[in-house]
Amino acid sequence: TASSTPTAQPEDQPSQPSQPTTSSSPETPSSPSSPSSSDSPAGTDSPATSSAAQLAADQAEIDQAEADLLQARTERAQARVVAPIAGRIASVDVEPGDSVAAADAAAVIVNGLGVVVETSVPETRIRQVRVGQTVHVTPLGSTTSAAGTVTAISLGADTSSGTASYAVTVSVPDPDVSLPTGSEAELEIITGSADDVVTVPASAVTRAGDAATVRVLGSDGTLSLKPVTLGLVGSRSAEIASGLAAGDRVVLAVLDQEVTGAGTQTGMGGPMRVGPVDGTMGGPMQGGPPVVKQG
Repeated sequence: TASSTPTAQPEDQPSQPSQPTTSSSPETPSSPSSPSSSDSPAGTDSPATSSAAQLAADQAEIDQAEADLLQARTERAQARVVAPIAGRIASVDVEPGDSVAAADAAAVIVNGLGVVVETSVPETRIRQVRVGQTVHVTPLGSTTSAAGTVTAISLGADTSSGTASYAVTVSVPDPDVSLPTGSEAELEIITGSADDVVTVPASAVTRAGDAATVRVLGSDGTLSLKPVTLGLVGSRSAEIASGLAAGDRVVLAVLDQEVTGAGTQTGMGGPMRVGPVDGTMGGPMQGGPPVVKQG
């Protein structure tokens, strides 16, 4: 504590009045106050800017989470295995964690006499195939066919053979012909039908782009080329929407025309009469021999 004491003054000088003193603590000089949190120093973002940036970051995280959820749901749906027929599982060929392709067999199902036939359809014709279409299944060497149905179409293409093809599963619930497991059969998938139409053998039709022509043999033996409009086209027959009439004679090959190849031979063939057909049209989808997988 600081204090002051009066001092004596010489007599020849007037005495100065003493100043009263008080005890006090020395004052600490005040420092300038720092800016409060509400003050924004130059060069920093304001609270509004910070809130907008945080909101955008939060929204980006939400969008990413929604995308991850959609991906997970898609993967779960693709991992679902649906049996093409009802029956009893005879064996399971996959384990958890295995990597499988769309055409791999996951299990073998036994359902009495019912069989499942697996085949492949080339990419150029897979658009014509739909689940639920009727299929005629004919064992190799047989003339009798059994009725089946397309029950599954692979989503992914198989390119192991060099060309893209899709696996197609056909179910035959009650075959009236012998289809032993592991045997091969010819499949005719009915992609369209037409009743009471004019048809010709498919080999009688010549195509050049979108145009189609047929050689017609006249009553006087002359040969003429007629443009035709095609309807449904199968592997063995083609619908003629216009250009021919029932009873016209078409030529499959010109008898006196030379065919060049390894040697020169006379073309074989002859006229065939056009007739109306009441039934369905379709054809086997080439791309691999259909195999009876299970029974």
